[in-house]
Amino acid sequence: MSINFKDLLKIKTIECDGYVRYFIYLDCNGIKDKDLIVKLYTELYNFVIINKIQVIYEKIFGYLSFRDILDKIKVDFIGGHVITSYIQGEPILDGILSSVFLYGIHIINQNTIKTKYCSFKNKNIGTQIITNDIHHLYLSDIDGNSYLEDGECEYRNLYQNLEKYLSQNNFNPDNVVRTWIYMKDVLSDYKKFNDARIEFFEKNKIDFSIHSNTLPSSTCIGGSSCEFRDIHLDLYCVKSNDNKQITSRIYNKMQKEPAGSNYLFNPTFARGTAVITKDYIEIQISGTASIDSNGNTIYHNDPYNQIKTTFLNVKEILGQYGLDFSDICQSTCFFKDKNYYSDYLKVKEEFGLENTNFTFVENHVCRDNLLFEFDGFAVKKQDNRG
Repeated sequence: MSINFKDLLKIKTIECDGYVRYFIYLDCNGIKDKDLIVKLYTELYNFVIINKIQVIYEKIFGYLSFRDILDKIKVDFIGGHVITSYIQGEPILDGILSSVFLYGIHIINQNTIKTKYCSFKNKNIGTQIITNDIHHLYLSDIDGNSYLEDGECEYRNLYQNLEKYLSQNNFNPDNVVRTWIYMKDVLSDYKKFNDARIEFFEKNKIDFSIHSNTLPSSTCIGGSSCEFRDIHLDLYCVKSNDNKQITSRIYNKMQKEPAGSNYLFNPTFARGTAVITKDYIEIQISGTASIDSNGNTIYHNDPYNQIKTTFLNVKEILGQYGLDFSDICQSTCFFKDKNYYSDYLKVKEEFGLENTNFTFVENHVCRDNLLFEFDGFAVKKQDNRG
């Protein structure tokens, strides 16, 4: 059976003042033919060039052994400045990759928006988007190994590197609205990482209580971008050019808010964050699982009900700003065991998740009794009529 590139490509667009946001998802699950993967990835970047899309960042889940091949294709098309977060994760339906996700923009009016690529000591680390109203920063593949020799642990080094990158790009730690953390051994080291995160918040006077509106949304999950590193971090920052508040923390009444010592392993993050602009509402959804209002895992050894509870939690987060699953632009479903995918398919039918851009990978979640986790973001165009 032949595979058609267009059948595997899902695209969402949001029209903004002077530019169009593109969210592009290429589904690669179950494809075992290396030549076919190369062909599809080449067609993806050919699509980018034809449609004059400037790639802001790329995220790929799959086997690390295929990374160099894809990097060469990308460089041949658009050069080496675009940041890629490539995370080791076994595709649920086997194959080489689970998915490729691109976020890009098509500029219509050069007077309303500009972009800038960011580097540090010859390493590409991010992309800025600057509009007349808002300044965005996306950083990727930040680690704790490369640039410091102070004997600190890798997790503390990671945050010291982050501070350098933020300062270099004229952002502050309280401008961070979203982090994605991928750890080689999340089950053993999650508490150690959280201790380093709390130190970072305390040092920078970021309130991480349940009342804080500056606490980022976050995912911390199993995964690796390099065999020599224990952790890497991606993040998104935003600030308005006139210092107006454009972000708002989202609470989920169905789940306990993690605020450090009140919670297992001491995590500190918001359940979700809304970024509200004149053009759109974007909701960043933290890593979400089958956890209740007391902070306890529920439905032990029951993947179907854990997955269903997770999606009920996500629905609650999205609904607070009038969004639903159809507005999701990128998301990842993390399965502790790929055999739970059949339970997901039952939940998918119940929730009507037919046209969503989901990535499916097998990776460890931060608690041994959690069987499934979901993260992602959703975007909806603002209705500015009247």
